[in-house]
Amino acid sequence: MLPLAASCAAIVALTAALAGSPASAQVQILDPPDLEAAAFSDGEFLSLYGDRSAVGFQPGALDRAHHFLRRLEVITEAFNRWSGVAVPVVGYLVDREKWNEMQMPGLYGIPLRTSATAIVLPSRGDDETVRMWRSILGVEQLPLNPGEPLRGTSEEAASLAIVDVLAQVEAARAFALQAELVADEEWIGEVAAHLAARTLFADVEPAKLGAIDFVYDRIYERFGGERQHALAEFRADGLVGEVADAETWLWFQGAFARAARVLHEQRGRKSVKHLKKLSERGRLDGAGLRDAYPGLAAWLDSAFR
Repeated sequence: MLPLAASCAAIVALTAALAGSPASAQVQILDPPDLEAAAFSDGEFLSLYGDRSAVGFQPGALDRAHHFLRRLEVITEAFNRWSGVAVPVVGYLVDREKWNEMQMPGLYGIPLRTSATAIVLPSRGDDETVRMWRSILGVEQLPLNPGEPLRGTSEEAASLAIVDVLAQVEAARAFALQAELVADEEWIGEVAAHLAARTLFADVEPAKLGAIDFVYDRIYERFGGERQHALAEFRADGLVGEVADAETWLWFQGAFARAARVLHEQRGRKSVKHLKKLSERGRLDGAGLRDAYPGLAAWLDSAFR
């Protein structure tokens, strides 16, 4: 296992509510209720609203907030179209100081979903996010480098680009719930979320797919590769505990990303709609997926011990 920085154990819950019609609802960012840890205090966070999503951010992070809101709008527009119901997503952008002050679980540099539709993620990259992702991926230069940002270095921006790849999957988990692409077997919902995220990348940012696959493959390989864990070991809240839990959670993300690749290669941009059809027919289970996607059985056999 690769060493990662220690994480905190406190869990912070955020809330988001919808107002208006489901088709063009505006997300209201609310303060979280009665937290033991430091909360988003009045006046400390600013808000940007889209048609279906919103971003809360600290002063000084306006450019990052605009960029992430545009991403959320693309994400939620696609998810709403696929599911037929509103899938709002709220992103909270915090700097490292605020993350530590709030005693956030997990690692700064990995997005954290705190409710069905709320994600907390870094507002900026820094030396430590660069170091962490270089260590995780085992590279000297990070992939997905978008070039020189308005603030910080290109490598810091590249570390944020990896964050946003993971955040797209976190957002997709809300879609999987709304579209009822979940089943008794927890891994099915995880694969559905990764598939939705991958399908959207393929539609909107196809040039990034190779680098995204590289990121997930390296995570998977660097934390043990094939048969490192049993499928029954997966915990959706795996970032909450010790460093080993975060490493295990990342390994599973690499594994689920590979399964999504299998499904996407077989059905392409129709992959998500096909999963919905399986769900409507009562076939969104392990047996039904194996029948619909022959490559999935090989993935299950080779990935887990």
